[in-house]
Amino acid sequence: MVMPQLIFGNHNILNTTMDAKKEDEVLLGTAVHERKSNGYLLIATSGGLNQQRTGITDAVVVARILNATLVLPELDHHSFWKDDRVPDKVMRSMEKPPYTMRVPRKSEPEYYLNQVLPILLRWQVLQLTKFGYRLTNDLDDELQKLRCRVNYHALRFTKPIRQLSQKLVIRMRKMANRFIAVHLRFEPDMLAFSGCYFGGGEKERLELGEIRKRWTILPDFNPDEERKRGRCPLTPHEVGLMLQALGFTNDTYLYVASGEIYGGDETMKPLKDLFPSMYTKEMLAEEELKPFLPFSSRLAAFDYIVCDESNVFVTNNNGGRWVTKEPSDQMQRGLVHCCWKGINGIGIPSREKLRHAKEDSWESQMR
Repeated sequence: MVMPQLIFGNHNILNTTMDAKKEDEVLLGTAVHERKSNGYLLIATSGGLNQQRTGITDAVVVARILNATLVLPELDHHSFWKDDRVPDKVMRSMEKPPYTMRVPRKSEPEYYLNQVLPILLRWQVLQLTKFGYRLTNDLDDELQKLRCRVNYHALRFTKPIRQLSQKLVIRMRKMANRFIAVHLRFEPDMLAFSGCYFGGGEKERLELGEIRKRWTILPDFNPDEERKRGRCPLTPHEVGLMLQALGFTNDTYLYVASGEIYGGDETMKPLKDLFPSMYTKEMLAEEELKPFLPFSSRLAAFDYIVCDESNVFVTNNNGGRWVTKEPSDQMQRGLVHCCWKGINGIGIPSREKLRHAKEDSWESQMR
């Protein structure tokens, strides 16, 4: 079995450490010499920070399955990150691999052995494109341990990212020993994709409807039905009401991790009214963040670390897609991370049950 070496193109965001000798509990096979591998495996990741992290993690496992040498995961700097500052002196095995292919989502190890391995053996260099969530969650213990060790131990953010993130955590803890991190996914495109209605009247319907035209393959949703099924992201106001119902008082400190909030300050006001001690990374480190402002990937990394260090983590959207009612891969792996860290108490609010807790129409709530 090959223990792939990880070489990253964007040294400003991620580093890796894979020194198994320092970890007595690692029970993985010893890496073989490169000359004994079945070939070189390249991947092109896609999506935002969490999706690309997942892609890199799964690529290590796939390289193990294929007995391949993993080289230079290629990061997507355009779709979400808008971060083009990648060093020119990046090691690449060649300009264009002899063969590229895209594997189906959630592929089993058997698929890689039966369909991908013969191609790798033939061409010796293979690139897997759009490599995000292309490996099943249901793996045997050895492969699952490898996946966890890569994702939660070996794969780390670079030192500048870690240092400033720790400053954010320290500043939160100076104000309150315990705080809640709230990850708000309430960007316009995400809301449009959901097909839900959030109480913004005709203006909202027109704006989100226009954005929704970007995706021609989406079915037509009935917003009321989507909400009844619990498929709509919670609004910031609903998040606040949920926290109140769970017993958190208005002197609780919140750290809010978010991108662009649809509706801006007006949308956030109900949450801030319920929990006045609400902070963001921009509020905690305005000057120190300035060098990072052009790079959304690095800003997302700060939020990732602070959320990971919080006492309670809350999200308004489990990422469930219209094709399934199952929790998203991101949510599932977040739960695995909690188990990995030894966190036993895990709560996942049911959006469907939350819907039954309030019978008033959206219009009456907005009034």
